[in-house]
Amino acid sequence: MKNRIGKVSLMVLFVITIVLLAANLVIQPARATKIDDAAVLSAVAVTDAIVDALALTNADILASQGAGGDVFYVDSGAGGSATGLDWTNAEVTLEAAIANCTASAGDIIYVAPGHAESFTSEELDIDKIGIQIIGLGTGSNRPTITYAHANGEVAIGAASVLIKNIRFFSSIPDVLMGIEVESGVDFFTIEDCEFSVETDGTDEFAEAINFAGANEDCTVRNCVFNAKAGNSVAAILTDNATVDLKIIGNEIRGDYSSACIFGDAADLDILIYDNLLINGALIADGGANTEPAIEVANNTAGFIVDNRIVSDVATGLAMRVADDCTFMNNHLTDDDGDEFSGSVETTSATVTGLVDGD
Repeated sequence: MKNRIGKVSLMVLFVITIVLLAANLVIQPARATKIDDAAVLSAVAVTDAIVDALALTNADILASQGAGGDVFYVDSGAGGSATGLDWTNAEVTLEAAIANCTASAGDIIYVAPGHAESFTSEELDIDKIGIQIIGLGTGSNRPTITYAHANGEVAIGAASVLIKNIRFFSSIPDVLMGIEVESGVDFFTIEDCEFSVETDGTDEFAEAINFAGANEDCTVRNCVFNAKAGNSVAAILTDNATVDLKIIGNEIRGDYSSACIFGDAADLDILIYDNLLINGALIADGGANTEPAIEVANNTAGFIVDNRIVSDVATGLAMRVADDCTFMNNHLTDDDGDEFSGSVETTSATVTGLVDGD
């Protein structure tokens, strides 16, 4: 980032210099065929004054944005001195880059396209407040973390962590958790990430993301969960009460034994909005699961709005078991479309919400 800002600054200064030179020529048409030394020196002097006034350094820009963090780089293909301060000297693992971060400065870690690392026996602890881990690249060229050990989870142990554009990949059966947001950790955000498996029907994350409890203001946004036909329990699971959990714009497909989204204790102000939720493998006719797509505990309060829901159960209410939530505009269907035909909720009971016993 520092190098990029420096290049941009030089480009801005170059453009300013050219503009000043052109202005000098327009003002003095008699000298339009020749740019003398005085004109050049005048333009350079003005440019130097602008540089002194603006002081466009990376540190100053970060300070002006209220950020005091540093930037580190991770690339498994790097061959430098591993200081992590630029791409040439990038760290080769996320663990090493996180170790470089300070306790609460809000550091940024960029992860290179094609970066690959694997858990064979231990977890990755993200335990520095405010770290942003941002993957570069698209599709299969996104940074990939492969789980080759059942307990090789990513543990979120500090508040205000952001993870963006990373691929989490299970290469073995029965990985317990992809990511665990530890008890009491707040303001965790994960977006534009993917959870997938190597072998359909064999490999899986039992729980792709687990909120361990008492987590507030967390967000799961625009992620893809593809558990296929394995033995997964849930893509997103709240183990204990969470507050203000937002699950927005995700695609969740898998043969989940509990639900795509499952909560076993009452949550407050949960928002499940604009997701595609398919419980089942959808392999030809009869591929949907007979478990719900959403199931949360009694007394869970919140909104379930504008979702597309598929599971092979008898009624729309059985597709999303959430008695104390308010339902609006969800589209529901079974595996072959002959029960609900993808129709939108219309009854007053589901629009205004249900209470226990309904």
